[in-house]
Amino acid sequence: MNLALNSITTKKLALCLLLSMAFSSFAFTGNDEGKLPLPEIKLFPNPASQVLNVQLPASVGEAELTISNMFGQDLVKTRIITGAIFAVNLDNLIDGMYLVSITTDGRTAKYKLVVRR
Repeated sequence: MNLALNSITTKKLALCLLLSMAFSSFAFTGNDEGKLPLPEIKLFPNPASQVLNVQLPASVGEAELTISNMFGQDLVKTRIITGAIFAVNLDNLIDGMYLVSITTDGRTAKYKLVVRR
C-alpha cells in the first residue's frame, strides 16, 4: 500500500516540477524583427489571491492581457493602459498555476501566475 502511495506522490511531484520548469520565467514571442523586447512589466502580488496588479511602463501605451489555464484555455481577457496600476479580478479563478500573456505592438511577454487563497 505504501509503495502505491509513494508512486502516486512521486508522479504528482514530477508533474509539478515539470510545470514549474516550463513556466519558471517569462518569454517573448511574436514577430520581433527590428523590435526591442517589451520593457519592464510588473505583476504583483504573486502568488495572488483575489487581485493581480499590473503596471506597464509609460512607453508601452496600450496592451492586451490574457490569463490562461494549463490547458491553454483563455479565462480572462482585457485591455490595459499605462499611467496607473491596473487591477485584474481573480475571483473566478480556482487555486492553481496560470499563464499571463501581455501583448502590445506585435510582441508578447508571458509570465507564470500562482493563485492561492
